[in-house]
Amino acid sequence: MDPTELRHALGTSAVPAGDSYVVRQLGEGLFAGRSPRDRASVLLSLKADTNTPGRSFQGLEVRFAVVTYEVGGRKWTGPAAAFECTNDQLLPTFCALILDGVGRLFSAGAAPPGAMSPA
Repeated sequence: MDPTELRHALGTSAVPAGDSYVVRQLGEGLFAGRSPRDRASVLLSLKADTNTPGRSFQGLEVRFAVVTYEVGGRKWTGPAAAFECTNDQLLPTFCALILDGVGRLFSAGAAPPGAMSPA
């Protein structure tokens, strides 16, 4: 994934209204944009909802939930791993973490395990 494309998606998506993640698709099952709390976010689509507890770290929140995606005015809901940057001053670190993780998932040129995009 191109770091410039990720930073652009995180910073230029419309401000969400309601409970939607306003995102741009960056790859198969991979989306980046703004969370309902107007935070820089990356969503990794999952095939099924997980009953996995989330985690909160300094500057990063990770949760697994059914979310509402909004891409170019089109909305749908689906399970996702949601990564949110909770401190804008740590956005470069957040991007580095996401790029490293996604790079590992996509290293073989395939979609991450369990990832899917809307039909």
